[in-house]
Formats: sequence, structure tokens, C-alpha cells
Amino acid sequence: MNEIQSLRGTVDILPPQSSLWNEVERKVREHFERYGYENIRTPIIEQSELFMRSIGEDTDIVEKEMYTFSDRKGRSVTLRPEGTACVVRAALQHELLGQKIRKFYYMGPMFRYERPQAGRQRQFHQLGVEMFGTYSPLADAETISMMVRLFEMLGLKGVSVNINTLGDKESLEKYRGVLRERARANFDKFCPDCQRRLERNVLRLLDCKVPSCQEIFKNDLPSIKDCLSDEAKLHYETVLKTLDDMGISYVEKPQLVRGLDYYTHTIFEVTHNSLGSQDALGGGGRYNDLVESMGGSPTGAVGFAIGEERLMIALAAIKKAEESVPATDLFMVSMDEEAIEENLVLSDALRTLGVSVAVLPEKASVKSQFRQANASMSPYVLIRGGDERAKGVWNLKDMKNSTQREVTKEEALAFFKEKIK
Repeated sequence: MNEIQSLRGTVDILPPQSSLWNEVERKVREHFERYGYENIRTPIIEQSELFMRSIGEDTDIVEKEMYTFSDRKGRSVTLRPEGTACVVRAALQHELLGQKIRKFYYMGPMFRYERPQAGRQRQFHQLGVEMFGTYSPLADAETISMMVRLFEMLGLKGVSVNINTLGDKESLEKYRGVLRERARANFDKFCPDCQRRLERNVLRLLDCKVPSCQEIFKNDLPSIKDCLSDEAKLHYETVLKTLDDMGISYVEKPQLVRGLDYYTHTIFEVTHNSLGSQDALGGGGRYNDLVESMGGSPTGAVGFAIGEERLMIALAAIKKAEESVPATDLFMVSMDEEAIEENLVLSDALRTLGVSVAVLPEKASVKSQFRQANASMSPYVLIRGGDERAKGVWNLKDMKNSTQREVTKEEALAFFKEKIK
């Protein structure tokens, strides 16, 4: 019988790598909550219409990448390809949006049928935030700064912010007209997808990844900045000035549009040079019309999403992975079978204090136990055997300086309680 393997484009996250994921996610939660964001968890599966209406039917995501199928009642359902639409749906369904600003963060798996490569899987994980209830450009700047400060807190140096604006409705409609007119002159040079999108959704031309099309966009097509209304221009300039005041450097990218139709005004990506050609760690922007298009009241909104796989690659590239894996506080070595139960009882008491303890529940050689203690990077080892039992003590070994001393149960509890403060 053939062994069952994981599907192409899906990856098992195994120890010790899973420890790094847990540690990073813990820090991310603390960072988001520091900015006043609350956790929201939405289903992995949604009605397909949700993504067609929000992301846009002419986007690569909807046209080529969604995992869409009919359920047993014939309804079209989709594994979520991104998080924003799901959060908006949940916020409207449960009436979470009112007069005040609401902030949500999420983390979890997303699904897109793409060609698997480093940092890009068919099941991938996103960390994201959404802020509702404000049209202020200062919220855009704060959102970008929160993303940059998160990477800095995790130890990533040298991230780059690419930024652009799509303007308001007036600006965007004007730009679509100018772009379509100029693009028609290059029709024969475009790839088949761009030729089709020219009339259906001209803005998606700028999202094409075909090199020959990118060259046309770079040299022969107009910039959105030429079409901005005074209001849209002021919004964008305010974002840039605030980033300057915060000391956050950025590069303006006129061809940056992102792959989703719901964006308005500010859009941005944050990149890192450790990721090669696919260098985006994440990105986002403002989407003032999305809530209304899905049946809600007009609501200003801004957010971002980070690709967790790419983040882990970047952390590993700067050798943060080893530093970030949390060590077990204590490994307990049992010299004989009677010591196993004694160690399990003491480990239970230690864990109630918040101490991370590793202890084997079955007999193993002392050599094997110390080998596992070293692998777990435990700074301390508590040893229990016949000699220690006769004295009513454990041997506490400091693995860093190889010193050890005898401690009673009460002394061990007091020692580790002090250590974890």
C-alpha cells in the first residue's frame, strides 16, 4: 500500500520550527493588542460570492487561484483566499461596526491554488489587522508604522516600505479612462490576460507579472498621481508627511496596485532583501468602499496582512530562528523508576507556577535523558535517584556553568518561582 503524503503546496510545521511559530505568534498578538486591536476568528470556508464581490471577479485570485466547489446542497463555497473580506462579513453580520472605531486582528490559514515555491504555499498563513470607522490619513500612517515596528520588534532590520495611492473614486475613474486610452495603443504587445482585462478591469493591467507587460507599464503608461483630486492628493501627502515625522523611510512606487479590487487611497507593501525576487513580507491599504459594497453603511477602513511563511524565512535568514526558539526552563532526570513518579509530581507543582518543565514518563537511560536535556536547551536539570531520595533532595544542575547543588522540594519551588518573574 502506498504511503499517504501531504498534498502538494501544503507543509507540515514540525518541532522545533513549530516552537518558533508559536513564539512569533505570541509576540504578534501582544504587539497588535498594544495598539488596541481585538482578536477575531472567522470560518475557513465562506460563500464564494463573498470573495467575488469583494476581491473582484477579474483578479488573478478569483479567476485562477481560489479553491471553489459545490457543497452537497449545490451551493458554491470557497476556502478563504484572504482575510479582509471575511472580517468585513463577520463585522456586518454581527453588527460590530457603529459610531466608534473598531480594530480587529486575525491569524490563520488561507488557500490559493498557486505554483508552490519558497514562502508561497497553497495553504499559507496570514497575520492581519483591520481598522474600521475612520477616513483619517493618520490612521493609514499608524497602520504602516505598526507593521514596520512589528518587524523591528521581531529583529528584522532593513525592511523597505513601498507606497502608492489609488486616490478616491473621482481620481480612480479618471485614471481608468486615461490608462485605458494609453493602453489601447500597446494592445498587440500585451499578454492575452491583459488584452482581455483592458476593457473589463483596466487597473488589473498593472498587476500583471509578465515581464514584457511590466516593461510597458513602466515606460508607456501614466501614473495615478497625474489624476489625483485635490482631496486625494492631500490625503496622500499627509500620510507621507506623518511617516517622515515617525522616521519611517519609504519608496514611492507608482505601479503598485496590489492584487485586490477593493483598495482606495493608500496602498503599501513591506519587503525584505532576504526573500529574493518574491520579497514582500506583507502589505495592505485603505478600502473605504468595501463595507458599503457588502451592504453596510459607508465606513472608512484600513488594514494589512503579513505572510507568515515568508516572515519565518526572513527570520531564519538573519539567524533569528535559533535565538527565538524558547528553551525549556527545566529538564528533570530520573535515575530509577521510582524517581519517575517523584519527578512527575514535582513537575506538576512547578508548572502551576508557570515553569516550563520536560520530564519523561517512562524509563530511559540517564545518558539519553541528558542528551534530550541538551537538545531542549534547558538551562537547568533536576536529578532524582536513590541517593537523593535518601536525603530528601534533588540535585539541581546549572547547565551553563556545570555546577550543581542539592535542593529540597520547597527550595526547588522557590528557586524557579524567582527565576520566572
